Amino acid sequence: MDLTVLPLSILKENHAKAMSSLQKLTGEFKLSGVKSSLVSLNTCMKLQQFGEQMAKISEVTERTEDYLEAIDTVVERKGYARVKDVSDLLGVALSSVTEMFQKLSEAGYINYEKYSGVTLTETGQRIAKETKAKHRILREFLMILGVNDVTADSDACKIEHVVDPETLDRMTKFVEFVQKKGEGPLWLDHFKYFYKTGEYIECSPLDRDTCPVHGEKIER
Repeated sequence: MDLTVLPLSILKENHAKAMSSLQKLTGEFKLSGVKSSLVSLNTCMKLQQFGEQMAKISEVTERTEDYLEAIDTVVERKGYARVKDVSDLLGVALSSVTEMFQKLSEAGYINYEKYSGVTLTETGQRIAKETKAKHRILREFLMILGVNDVTADSDACKIEHVVDPETLDRMTKFVEFVQKKGEGPLWLDHFKYFYKTGEYIECSPLDRDTCPVHGEKIER
């Protein structure tokens, strides 16, 4: 399978293997005390090549998740996705979409026949749904902090590919916690006020009517 179309979620499962390869390379520095500058130079070159390869894979796999997410969005709307649908949604050339469709098909993520619509395989659909779920949580988290919806959506697209599962889990719980009450906790309004003014305010439900933030809401 072409590594460049592996989604980040699968690459992370093989992170230990990748780190093992990296440790093997760095271990060359310790062997025989790196007596030869040539050995040191060769090892440095290998480390550089390894880093460049991982960066390239990361970049392309982010694109893979974006494509699967886009295909899923179109399929939900019309039952299948054509090259032009995805091209319009992602803002990329038709030829780029066609090429990516072929790679995704070979990787087993989509059902693809040239000149006809595509659908996601079970694996492709799972990855797409997971990516969309991450996007939703990240977007809601950023909007809770007061980030506007357009910026939150754009930033979520970037963060969703690199966020650690534990970090995402905490963000998910935070969003659920804040949304337990429709109006949100008092401290969240205080944070937004602090962001705008730099002024820290202490108030509780008992003195809420005198709070410069919540008192104004009550008066209205």
